[in-house]
Amino acid sequence: MNQPAPPSWGPPRQPDPYQQWPVGYGPYVLQAAPPPQESTVFRYVALACGTLLVIGALVLVGLMLIPRAAAPVVVAGSSAPAPLVATVTAPSTATGGSSCGTTASGHSVTIVNGTVPCDHAVTVATQWLSSGTTPGYGEGSAGTMYSWTCTTTTSGGGWCTSKMGSHLSISS
Repeated sequence: MNQPAPPSWGPPRQPDPYQQWPVGYGPYVLQAAPPPQESTVFRYVALACGTLLVIGALVLVGLMLIPRAAAPVVVAGSSAPAPLVATVTAPSTATGGSSCGTTASGHSVTIVNGTVPCDHAVTVATQWLSSGTTPGYGEGSAGTMYSWTCTTTTSGGGWCTSKMGSHLSISS
């Protein structure tokens, strides 16, 4: 057997566990360590998390791309066979001196002072004109559409005051 002997000088070499030596080469015979086994549970958890992430991203994109429609104001108790529907085209929030559009019965609603969501202002005016009461009878929390009380003006319209001091004017 003509095999070279390992060198005898210097510090002893550490065997490389990943290097496979042929059988019978020198005094050392090594075999490569088997590759580590991955857990199948980890694979399923990673797949589930990735799937949920993709679904969440798709839902978010869908919500951003679908246009939102304004909710129509429905006046109950009208003499027409079907409810009368009107869509307010004014801005969603108005400040003092701004018009919020008209009710289905044709009364214009104006924010005299304060910052009020127009849909709240028109809803308050519509209910007061049709039933003589406001949503929640003015007993709701300040800043909500349930905190309004309204009275009739001499011109036949209305004047509404919220608990926060905002005022609405309803034309006759």
